[in-house]
Amino acid sequence: MISPSGKNSSESPFSQAGPYRAVLCSRASDLDSVVSAVITACLLNHTEGGALHSAAVVPISRCELSLRREVIRLFSEAEIPTDIFCCLDDPSTEQMLADPLTRFVLVDHNRPDRDLHIPPDRVDLIIDHHRDEGDFPRAERIIQPAGSTASLVTDLVRSRAPGLLDSRAALLLAGAVILDTVCLSDEFGRCTETDRQAASVLLDITGADAKELYEMLRAEKFSCRGMSAEQLLLRDYKEFQQGAFRIGMCSVPMSLAGWMQETELLDIRFMEFLRQHQLTVLTVMSAFYQDQQFFRQLSVTTDRSDLLYAVPEYLHRKGADLNHLLTAGNTAVYSQGNTTYSRKIIQPLLSELFCSPEG
Repeated sequence: MISPSGKNSSESPFSQAGPYRAVLCSRASDLDSVVSAVITACLLNHTEGGALHSAAVVPISRCELSLRREVIRLFSEAEIPTDIFCCLDDPSTEQMLADPLTRFVLVDHNRPDRDLHIPPDRVDLIIDHHRDEGDFPRAERIIQPAGSTASLVTDLVRSRAPGLLDSRAALLLAGAVILDTVCLSDEFGRCTETDRQAASVLLDITGADAKELYEMLRAEKFSCRGMSAEQLLLRDYKEFQQGAFRIGMCSVPMSLAGWMQETELLDIRFMEFLRQHQLTVLTVMSAFYQDQQFFRQLSVTTDRSDLLYAVPEYLHRKGADLNHLLTAGNTAVYSQGNTTYSRKIIQPLLSELFCSPEG
């Protein structure tokens, strides 16, 4: 397995002298994002080393990383230590991000968290499978539809340095592709031919069974053992700014209606989270299985009464097929009839709403 230093996988990302190129994954820091950032950093060091040393950056704390159990499990299975990448509270990470000589690569997102303050002229490359927001116009862009960013990264490695795809790198990428596409399923509208081709190549290298790999990672991702409400919200969290509105989006692996009914004052916990992150609106999307059937639910939390029902009404009109289940305090919970509407689809709809006259 190559490392961000281009040498061995046990080296610290800071074992090389700067200046650095920070390969930044999304704020959600999910498996697809983390793996894609790590492999992209490895590729850049192998093909474009020279004056810049690339380091994968996961923009959360090490403590918060522990909530991404599927990330921890897959890196363990691949025998790759998680200190191969940087977290925000690691020594020297803040210094690297603030250094005026540091360049940036954005992976699995193309509009970073506003708190990171990335200068527009220092983003060299964007690799993403989400809608292009049009920021950083000078950057090289690899932005195209796919179920997983890891599929795009796999294509990039195969075209530029195919020898880097050893069994451990391939296992990381395969796990990310398999989990993000629900084991290459057509049912949820995520999987593309790009994902299928990438998975075929990666699974051939690893010898892994796609279903077994998916079930292992799915079990870790959907495990909520011992997590508080705040930890469950943080485990898969993204936020974005649209004009004066700041929107937070969490994904949880359980019934929201059941969680609300079983957990005392959960609506107050949602409001505390909203205020802590200075959000206008907090949406929580749930995905879960019941009697082997897949369900989605969605909640909206806000202290603005005009938005509490306007947001779900807009999403409903745009095809999410929402039906009201309950309201508790400043939180309204809905069943989501259209289960193909993942966060990848809901987020652009929220962007449209909050930049329109209705917002």
